[in-house]
Amino acid sequence: MKRFLLLLMCGVCAWAQTSAERGKRVIDEAVAALGGERFLNMQDRVETGRAFSFYREEVSGLATAVIYTKYVPVQDTSSLKPLAVRERQSFLNRNKELSAVLFT
Repeated sequence: MKRFLLLLMCGVCAWAQTSAERGKRVIDEAVAALGGERFLNMQDRVETGRAFSFYREEVSGLATAVIYTKYVPVQDTSSLKPLAVRERQSFLNRNKELSAVLFT
């Protein structure tokens, strides 16, 4: 019995991944799920839709939302700095801009 457990433990240890290998694999799978190289080379994105506000479980506002996202390419890939993203959210009512928020 002890010999069986010892062999089982050795087999499990042989298949174990280091945390760095597992982390790289998880990131690679996430990027592949988002579109791979097309996702990594994306420069701009515009999303439109409706934004609803709720107050006491009832709809109290409706606006058309337009979100402009610009991905700024990182020059130094050896550093661990986060990716630069600039995002602007606009809220429209009858094609007139009501408000806008800029994230940098």
